[in-house]
Amino acid sequence: MSTCDHIPANPDVSAIGIRINLYVTTLLLALVPNTDSTAELLQVLTSNAGISGTALLITALIETGKGQLSLYHAIFIIHALFFLGINISPTAKYKEEREIRLLLSMFLTYSLLLLFTGYALYIWATAPKFGQPSRCNDQINISCSL
Repeated sequence: MSTCDHIPANPDVSAIGIRINLYVTTLLLALVPNTDSTAELLQVLTSNAGISGTALLITALIETGKGQLSLYHAIFIIHALFFLGINISPTAKYKEEREIRLLLSMFLTYSLLLLFTGYALYIWATAPKFGQPSRCNDQINISCSL
């Protein structure tokens, strides 16, 4: 058995709770209709997805900086963030606060989007030598077989 037969689990990135949050939030966002009675629910789901995506991106950056993230998990994060997105939604009810929060949320959202794009480009540019164990990167196969 070669050392590349098994990629060690990384619970900070792909634990069951993180995956359930990803799957349930994405499913609900796809299934819940956008009506007046569901508007608040959709806003909460969007906020949850955005905050979870931001937390996952920050975790990825820290793990990458420490050299503790495998290419497999980095690709998992890129795919998860594609579905979750990165969005900071304003929730103020007063007009004065709403404008400030809207500007702040736009700044944060676009900054995080640029950070994610840069991180994704970095992963793909350094894929052959990225992370732990990099000697196995050429054997990673993420495919869907039906």
